Amino acid sequence: MAVKGFQLVKTLIIAYVITAVLLLLTAFGLYRLHLSDWQVMAAVVIIYALSCFAGGYILAKAQKSRRMLWGMGFGILYFTVLTAAAFILTKGAAVSTVKALIVCLLAGGAGAFATPE
Repeated sequence: MAVKGFQLVKTLIIAYVITAVLLLLTAFGLYRLHLSDWQVMAAVVIIYALSCFAGGYILAKAQKSRRMLWGMGFGILYFTVLTAAAFILTKGAAVSTVKALIVCLLAGGAGAFATPE
């Protein structure tokens, strides 16, 4: 169990590093290209999806069974940590919480589904 917990934390850190890098690129795009609000919000949702997909893929690849559940569970955990941090730091969510939950859940499951046998 300790090995699986360590793998989960390691994968979560990797996913948040991916998120941070992509958000920095989005901020640069906002600064240089003068993106509109809807473009930035769409980019944020896409970044969540890419991070959860990568995390679900990495975590499911490390597991031997129930890969889809591990991927979807990762998506839920990613969403939970992200939402908790948003509420603590800004007293509100950055995007629609239901939409973000669905995106994270499905992207984590899709990443797990994409793992080879």
